[in-house]
Amino acid sequence: MIVLGVRCSKENLDWVVIEGDQRGMAAVAEQRKVSIPDGHRGDQLAWVRKEVMELLERHALEAAAVRVAEPGGQSVSLGRAEVEGVVQEALASAGLVPARHVAATIRSIYGGRSKPELVSALSAIPVIEGIATTRREPVVSAVALLPG
Repeated sequence: MIVLGVRCSKENLDWVVIEGDQRGMAAVAEQRKVSIPDGHRGDQLAWVRKEVMELLERHALEAAAVRVAEPGGQSVSLGRAEVEGVVQEALASAGLVPARHVAATIRSIYGGRSKPELVSALSAIPVIEGIATTRREPVVSAVALLPG
């Protein structure tokens, strides 16, 4: 299975392509964090869509997950919401409706009711354990789509 995980911000697109049939056997096929170019917001959002479409051309994606902003959370901004919307639209236009993950979704999928339980569950998955903490969110979302 080939799965895409994405985490957006107002100025960045952080994504990973995971390959594998099970969480324990998953491997990173490609991972990047790219800065959205300076310019008018419409041009920036068009660039985001183009970036997603190029990903779709390079990989035969079977599933995708977007780590979306938490309602009322610190990382909520109009800019992030715009980027997330463009990513979701680009994926859906290619027939790939992405899963939308928030913290509660991730805890539920991995069976971690508390943060320490979640950390423990994630550390048992080799592909997640091997990724720097600051770059894990797209990996955690993508791997969540694979069977345990």
